[in-house]
Amino acid sequence: MPNRRQFGITAYHLLESLSVDLYQDASACIWELCRNGLIASMPGKDWLPGVGDIEISLLDDHPLGQNGKTLVILDHGSGFTQPKWDRFFSLGPPLEDGKLRSRGTHSGAAQKCIGRFAAFALNQGCQDKNPDTGFYVITRTAPRGSVTFAELIPSAIEAQGVELKTLDQRDSTLGTLRHVSGSFTAVIIPNPVFKNYEELRRALLWRIARKPEKMCRMLIGDKKLMPPPLVSRVMLSSKTGDIEVFLDRCDTEDSDGGIWLTDAVTGLRVACARGLSNVLPYPLWRPDLTGDIFVPELLHNQDTSRSGLKAQYLRSKEWRSVTSYLVGSAVERAKALLDDEDLFGKSRFDKHILDFVDMCRKIWGAPAAHSSILVEGISPRIQTGISRPRTGNPKRPEGPKKPRQPSFTVRIGDDVYVLSKRQLDPLILAQVDDANSRVIYLNEQSYTAMPPSYQARSEHILLKILEAIGASKSPTDPIEVTRFVAERRIEFLKRQ
Repeated sequence: MPNRRQFGITAYHLLESLSVDLYQDASACIWELCRNGLIASMPGKDWLPGVGDIEISLLDDHPLGQNGKTLVILDHGSGFTQPKWDRFFSLGPPLEDGKLRSRGTHSGAAQKCIGRFAAFALNQGCQDKNPDTGFYVITRTAPRGSVTFAELIPSAIEAQGVELKTLDQRDSTLGTLRHVSGSFTAVIIPNPVFKNYEELRRALLWRIARKPEKMCRMLIGDKKLMPPPLVSRVMLSSKTGDIEVFLDRCDTEDSDGGIWLTDAVTGLRVACARGLSNVLPYPLWRPDLTGDIFVPELLHNQDTSRSGLKAQYLRSKEWRSVTSYLVGSAVERAKALLDDEDLFGKSRFDKHILDFVDMCRKIWGAPAAHSSILVEGISPRIQTGISRPRTGNPKRPEGPKKPRQPSFTVRIGDDVYVLSKRQLDPLILAQVDDANSRVIYLNEQSYTAMPPSYQARSEHILLKILEAIGASKSPTDPIEVTRFVAERRIEFLKRQ
C-alpha cells in the first residue's frame, strides 16, 4: 500500500507568511479585500471601470465581535458559487488549459489568488500571533434566502479545515446583514486594527481609482469615498495618449508625497516611484514631488508586495519605452518643479564634471543647437555651454530668474550625449540609459568607490564615463570597449 501524505498548512503560516508579513501596511490589506469585492462584481474576466458596490462599516456589539468594534466589508457582487468556494480553499493561481495563468484576470487585479488572507492581518489578535482568532465570511448567490457561513480561524484550519454552514437569513449571527437584499459577500473581522472611520478613509483614499469616472460606489460609514483630484502643475500626454503624466511639488501633507505609477485602464496606483530609484530617471523618485504617471498594463505587472513592479517587466522593451518617454518629456518639467535644486556646480563632484565637459568642448567642440533632441520630446533648452559658479554676491537683474538646466549635452567623438544626475547602484558611477544610449546618468550621492585625491577623482570619473559609453556602443565586445576608452583617453592627454 502506497505511503501517501497530504500537504497541509499551519496556522502560523497563514498568520505570518500569507497575511501579516506579506503586506506593506494595513491600508494595503483592506484595499486587497475591497479589490476582491470589486472583482466579484465584474460580469466577466475584464475590469470594467466604475463597476462595483462596496460598503465598509465599523459596528459596536456585532454578534461575531469580541466586546468591541467589528469591521464589516460588504460587496454587492455575485457571491460565492461552489467553484468559487473551491478556489477560496486553494492557494495560488489556477491552471488554464494545462498551463499556469501568468497574467491574472481583470487587468491583473486578480493575480496571486491569496488576497483573502489579508483579512487575518486586519485582526489585532492575528497581528499579535493568536491563532485562535480570525475572520468570518457570509455570502449568498441568490436575490434572497439562506446564506453560507464560514469561520476562518487559523488553529481550526490547521486541525480540521473549514466547515461551510447554511444559515437562515434571519439568523442573529448575521447582525445587520439580515436586511441586505440581493447577492453579496461580507468579510467580518472582529477586533480590527482600524478604530474609526477616519482611519479607514485615510487608508483607502490614495488606493482607489485616481479618476472619478473610473471609481466604483464605495461607502465608508454611509459616506461616499471619492479620489483626491489629480495634480495639475505639470500635465503631459504621449502622442498616442496611452501615457499621461500629472506632477506637482509636494508642499502639504494632503498630497501623499511621492509620484505613483498608475494603471491606465483601472486608474489604480500600482508602484511608488520612491522604491524605483534604480530604474526611474532622476528626479521622478524624489519624495518632494507628487502625482501620477498613467501607464498601460501596469496592474498585470505589479509584484507581490503590491507596491512595486515585477523584475521581468522592468527588463522589458515596454518599460524601456516608458522610461524613454519620461526622459524626453517629464524629467525636465519635474526638475523645474524643484526650483533647480539639482544644479551642476555645487559640489566637488560637480566641478569634476564641469572639467570633463570643458575638455570635451576643447577636443570635439560644442554640440550643435539641434543635437539636444536625443529622445522624443527632450527639452531643446538643455545647456550646451558651461557656466562656472561665480564668487561674491553680484546683484541679480530684475525680473524672473531664468532656471539653469541641471543637465549638459557634450560631444564625444562624432556622437552627442546628455549628462544627467540620477541615483544608481553604490558601485556604479556612470550608466547609460537602457532606452536611449545617448543619455548618461551620473551617480554623485551614493557612489562609494571615489578616490580621495582631486587628480585621482578626475581620472576615475573620466574613465568611468568613457567606459559606460564604450559599453553602450559595443555591449558584447569588451575588447572594443577597452580600445574605445584608450583611444578617447589619448585624445584627452593630447589636450592636457
